[in-house]
Amino acid sequence: MAASTAGDRVDVSSYSNSNSSSSSSSSDGDRGHAAARRQPGSSQASSSGGSGDMGGAEVLVSMDGNISGGALVLSGSGSEGSGGSSATGIVPAGPGEGGGIAEVPWGWGKIFQVMGLWLLAYVGLGQVVVPLGLGLAGLEYEELGYRATALLHLAMDAVQLAATLAILARCLRRYQPRARGLFPLRWAGGRWLGWVAAGALTFPLVEWLSAQSWGLWCGAAGGAAEGYGAHVWCAQLEASLGGGDWVTGAAYLAVVSVCAPLWEEAVFRGFLLASLARQMGTRWAALVSSLLFALCHFRADTFAPLLVLGLVFGGLFVRTNNLAPSVLCHSLWNCYVLLMLTVRH
Repeated sequence: MAASTAGDRVDVSSYSNSNSSSSSSSSDGDRGHAAARRQPGSSQASSSGGSGDMGGAEVLVSMDGNISGGALVLSGSGSEGSGGSSATGIVPAGPGEGGGIAEVPWGWGKIFQVMGLWLLAYVGLGQVVVPLGLGLAGLEYEELGYRATALLHLAMDAVQLAATLAILARCLRRYQPRARGLFPLRWAGGRWLGWVAAGALTFPLVEWLSAQSWGLWCGAAGGAAEGYGAHVWCAQLEASLGGGDWVTGAAYLAVVSVCAPLWEEAVFRGFLLASLARQMGTRWAALVSSLLFALCHFRADTFAPLLVLGLVFGGLFVRTNNLAPSVLCHSLWNCYVLLMLTVRH
């Protein structure tokens, strides 16, 4: 994402000013709750039972403009009607802290819209735009040199990153997602680095699973990769890394360590996982988003390892309420694979 959210805690009590009102009865609390939704410029809070226990209180904060002090994590129960938030509690979460992820204000319609547009851009770029452009230039993909192929993939991923951010910004702009604590990307601090290290411990397991999956799907066919387009790219990648061209290596490094982790995590964790969490709960959302993450790579032999990686990245995001750990762990995995390919050649 373009900018990171500052790492300060958001103290809900600091927003209770002269415009705030509170009530000890549930009926007055409901009226105050509705009034806060009608008047975005005011903040109202109602609480019931338990002093200092956020689990037994209902808190609503509504403000104009963006919140720059940190991510807001919505929790609690209740209903706001169709298209609204089902939670009434707002719990502040500092950088790298747990406590869940912010609840989205949209429903299934927006999920299908964003993912449909993203998939159209993803498939259209690789299967239509690039082949058409090469054809108009009188070029064949298989005839491109190693450096040209690497630079082409770098350009494709840069365009995909820009398209992904543009789709998210255009479709979600009216919801002010960053002000709601969505798409949190905080590099400051560092307490979450331990979780990234824990995620990296799964890499040998994922590599073993990749080898087993390759043997199952491709080894049975005699190792031939004919007609399996993704393997053609992998073969070219391995061969190009063995050529010793630093431009080729730098281009692929930029693809796997910067571009791909950013746009994939923005879509599958920042948007999809957070959106599904409202509909089916965090655990199911992590599983379903991981399934779609694996499926969208369109390779049978990488489905199982990518499913495991999706669960690891999703777990990091949910545990820290921060996209930075999942982006970094994703980048480390891609660099790990790139390193293994380089060493092999």
